[in-house]
Amino acid sequence: MKFYLLLINLILCSFLLNAQNIQRNSNNENSKNKGLVIIGLTNNREVEKQFEEKISPSGDYLNIEISNNVLKPLDENILGNIESKLFSEEDLNLLLNNNKLGQQILSFWFARRADGTFDIKSIQEKKHIDIHEVVSLLQQTDKKRVGADDISGFDVVNKSYIILVDFKDIQSMDEYYDQNDIEDEYRILEGFISGFNYYLMKLDFNNFVASHFLNNYLITEETKQNLNKKQEFVTVDFPFVLIKAKSDQVASTLHTDPENESSELDPELSRRLLGQLVNLAVNKALLNIEREDHFYKYNRIQSTKPVAASMGMNEELKFDSRYSVFTNQINELGKVEKEKIGVVKSVKVVDNRPGREGVGDLSEFYQIGGKKITSSGMYLERKKDLGINIGFDRSFYGPVNTSARIEYYFSKLFDGTIQPGKRAQGLSSFKIYLEAGFNNGTYKIDDQNRDFEFLRGVIGLSKDFYPVRFMHWSPFVGYGFESATYSGSDNIISTNYVEAGLRLGVNITHNLQVIGTFKNDFLINTVLLDGEREVISENFNYVRTFANRKGVSLGLGFRIML
Repeated sequence: MKFYLLLINLILCSFLLNAQNIQRNSNNENSKNKGLVIIGLTNNREVEKQFEEKISPSGDYLNIEISNNVLKPLDENILGNIESKLFSEEDLNLLLNNNKLGQQILSFWFARRADGTFDIKSIQEKKHIDIHEVVSLLQQTDKKRVGADDISGFDVVNKSYIILVDFKDIQSMDEYYDQNDIEDEYRILEGFISGFNYYLMKLDFNNFVASHFLNNYLITEETKQNLNKKQEFVTVDFPFVLIKAKSDQVASTLHTDPENESSELDPELSRRLLGQLVNLAVNKALLNIEREDHFYKYNRIQSTKPVAASMGMNEELKFDSRYSVFTNQINELGKVEKEKIGVVKSVKVVDNRPGREGVGDLSEFYQIGGKKITSSGMYLERKKDLGINIGFDRSFYGPVNTSARIEYYFSKLFDGTIQPGKRAQGLSSFKIYLEAGFNNGTYKIDDQNRDFEFLRGVIGLSKDFYPVRFMHWSPFVGYGFESATYSGSDNIISTNYVEAGLRLGVNITHNLQVIGTFKNDFLINTVLLDGEREVISENFNYVRTFANRKGVSLGLGFRIML
């Protein structure tokens, strides 16, 4: 029971340590590396008018402009009565494809003209996509097919998002008070209140879709041969993925004027409050959506010795953060799937915020697990790691114990203290560990054989080194205590010690390792206490009583990285 109580305390301590690392800096400058369309769905015409005014997303996103003169604009009545249920992914795909949202988004990224051709010069001026290499391949006489990997900036197009906001049951505050039988003295607000559903959709511009678009629809001049391609582009359906669907509530109100006996809002004030209702709902949806995994920053790997990518403080990259390495694969059904290749940790963070010297420089990483990483189509994606490891060990030579260990990478706290653009691998993967162990055995004391229970706890420092991607070694040093209690007595034998040693880990997966441990315990002093914790002896001979509870030990176990 003592062991389990100690283990619970260790876990609580670890989360208290980690809490220092989860505070977000709200002043970070974010790059516009995603495109966003915001669409309002409602049968309330007054609210629809608010969406007719341009709603710009926050500064983190490129506002994808829908070109009404090129393709059919959104049909507000496509779903009929939309004031009750959450729609399915199939319903929303139908809505977006009936209104040609895929075509309109690609027309934005690839500068489609009203005549159906694409303006290559304009694409280059936007500087989101490097289109020259694509055009060169398309114009080759051997008609080599163009793939998504041929585009620099493909990842930007594949981060095209749509937020659909569906207001339902919009009420004035008077209607809300009447419906809920609110007494007159509490009717202190005027304005509007509404429930709303919101959906986060993503244009699935995967490798297969991108290659089909580049080879069949990206036309740069009007010819008879291209006429069919132009017509097919307008009619084809593009795939959209539903990432999140949720219901919420929002209110746009102000306090009533006691001197105003009229129960109706001034028309201009009513219009402003409805506009505020729209913006509050969009901002609330954006705030929740930005917590989704899809909005975590990621970027393509550009070199492998060391692993490097064009990202930095502008993408909220932190020192000693874990990133997953992915590549996209097409399965037997033709669907693109992400394949996880490995995990890396950041050791060099460049300051690539606008106006800083690090713009264009590469941040660097080192690999801590997985397969071989290449710069051919692989990309980094932020991993939501806690910076915590949990280990379990059993020693089989020397002082035998069954142990549980929690490790926290406090080196993550060095972020901000290292000069931007400087490599600091020597400061990476430092951790503090807390360990609890127990064992029992029979030993002779006072000329009698007694059954003893041993409980120990350790706090220490360690650092992981990765000579190869599937293995790490970790020297450590710690300070600990061990107490021994025995049957037939309330006395406690307590000793302090220093431990030092080495752990060697071999990866089973990127976050699970087999751990071998070699360590040596150096006893400091031992006391014998009675049941009231009063000292009976200050120099109890721990070594003579417990011959195998000191010195070198060997152990084997495993570690989980969270």
